[in-house]
Amino acid sequence: TGSPILSWMLAGSHVTHVEMMEDHEVGELANEILSRLFPEQWTRQPWSIVKLKFKRWGADIFSRGAYSYDAVDAHPDQYDDLATADADARLFFCGEHTHKAAPGTTNGALLSGQRAAEEVMQLIGSVQEAMSGQPTVADAGAGAGTAAASLAQRTASGSGTPKSRL
Repeated sequence: TGSPILSWMLAGSHVTHVEMMEDHEVGELANEILSRLFPEQWTRQPWSIVKLKFKRWGADIFSRGAYSYDAVDAHPDQYDDLATADADARLFFCGEHTHKAAPGTTNGALLSGQRAAEEVMQLIGSVQEAMSGQPTVADAGAGAGTAAASLAQRTASGSGTPKSRL
C-alpha cells in the first residue's frame, strides 16, 4: 500500500469494551494510544488513521474470539501432525494451528491454506495420471498454481478427467 499498517490485537476484558464501540471510536482510541506510545513523533507530526478495518472476533459465531497458541509442553512436530491429511486423503487440514513457522497468525493460516491446496492438486494429478496413464504434474515443487493451471487447461481442452470420475 505504500503506507504503514498497524495490526492491533486485544486481550482480556478490553476486548468486550472495545468491540462495543463504533468504528470511528476505535480509530480515535487507537490514535490516543499511539500518541502516548510515540509522543515525540506525535508532537512533530500528528497522524490519523486513514482506513480502519476492525473485526469483532468475540462476536463472531464461529470463533468467539478464540485463536490457537502453543501449550507450555508443546512440541514443534505437533504442527505437522495437525496438518497431515487423513489416511484416505479425503480430508485436508489448514489453518494457523497447522503452520510450524507462523503459528497463531494470519500469515500462518494463509500459508497453510496454500500448502493444503497444493496437496489437493497433487492428489488430483495423481488420480488423473492413474486414470489416463499420462503424467499430469511435471514437478511437485512447482506449486498449486501450476498444478491448478495444468488441470484447468486440460479440463478446458476436454482432455481432463470429468469431476464425476474423481
